[in-house]
Amino acid sequence: MNRSTTIFLDRRRRRRARKARTPTWQKIAGIVALTLVLLVGLIVGGAASVAAVAGGVYYYFARDLPDSSIIVTEQESFETVKIYDRTGEHLLYESIDPRPFRGDRTYITLDQISPHL
Repeated sequence: MNRSTTIFLDRRRRRRARKARTPTWQKIAGIVALTLVLLVGLIVGGAASVAAVAGGVYYYFARDLPDSSIIVTEQESFETVKIYDRTGEHLLYESIDPRPFRGDRTYITLDQISPHL
């Protein structure tokens, strides 16, 4: 092979190698895309672990609570509570049934009803 053929073949090999190389902008775009995917994965994973911890804390405190249907049956016997001072003359606090249309129930005996009714 003569010198000109060798030079021609070398140039053609370098040109093909240059064409086969990935452009720089594609390399940068790939790195940015990979970084974004990893970042989103970390955020989602972090949110999932925070949710798991919150669920564990909720379960830890809620496991000892009574069933909510018991609360409804327990409230059936709710009565008005009146708290007086130590002399028994001055009303300090009165607790009234919070449910709608239950009102203030004060029980009295029959002999407390006025005779003219």
